[in-house]
Amino acid sequence: MADEEVTITGLKELQARLRQLPKELQGKVLTQALRDGGKAIITDAKSRAPRASEPHFVGKGKELVQPGNIARNIMIRRVKSTDAAATVSIGVRAGGKKSGKDAFYWRFLEFGTKFISARPFMRPAFESKKYQVAETIKDALRRRIDAAVIKLGGKSI
Repeated sequence: MADEEVTITGLKELQARLRQLPKELQGKVLTQALRDGGKAIITDAKSRAPRASEPHFVGKGKELVQPGNIARNIMIRRVKSTDAAATVSIGVRAGGKKSGKDAFYWRFLEFGTKFISARPFMRPAFESKKYQVAETIKDALRRRIDAAVIKLGGKSI
């Protein structure tokens, strides 16, 4: 996406509980919670992604892609994770070397070109789900902190 972001505030209680975990677990718990939250955007974006009705050539006619190629390449990935912070990115995987799987052309559809009108699917998915995602992240963070504490042999913090 075009560097859209959601900042979740008011998490002092969860932040304090997270800091009680060993440092090596903090980033992992945060990243997992962010991934849990991002699933709603991914699902929505996949449902909105343009689909061809049949296989077609892209990239000056050099690459045959199957219908749904863009949707199959929408993913979440960890960008950065430290003890106190984690960042994930939701977007379309592009630039792959596997023939027929590269979805580089998603940008042309999302933002348009001088030849085609924009047909956004990532931005509307983000906008429609961002508040749900924030709540899901909070819930997932609580759940994952509790699970980490139990796994460490302790009781809920």
